[in-house]
Amino acid sequence: MHKLLALTVLMFAALSAAAQDNPKLDQILAQQTQLRADLDAGKVTLTPRAAQQVRKDQDIVFDLIKQNPTLDGMNIQERVTLDNALERINTAVQGTRVASEKQDVCRYQRVTGSKEKQLVCGTQDDRDHAREGARSYLEKTRICASCGGG
Repeated sequence: MHKLLALTVLMFAALSAAAQDNPKLDQILAQQTQLRADLDAGKVTLTPRAAQQVRKDQDIVFDLIKQNPTLDGMNIQERVTLDNALERINTAVQGTRVASEKQDVCRYQRVTGSKEKQLVCGTQDDRDHAREGARSYLEKTRICASCGGG
């Protein structure tokens, strides 16, 4: 019952997102064009390295939107690339450590026991915590008391 309800909610969310698809990409395009104009005019102060990265990510955004003017026309990899580029731009413009920790990051991860890949999204802070947890688990010494290890 819960699965059916969740599936219905997801279906309506997807339909409403598809209906609002074009205005969203148009807004993104207008916003990025304005940001590029502000960068060129010197209204936004970024380090040269950050400005170069923003321009590079904006080129990715512009190319993706030019190739596929709707989100429906994009495959999942293109959507992930678009989302990651926009997140990097947002983080660079905000320029804070908190912004970089809250940055959404998506990547593909292999499913254990399968050749399939699964899309996993989360914040950079979540990824860092998971990485540190895995490292600390692997670095912990394991001694067996019953086998004479102490």
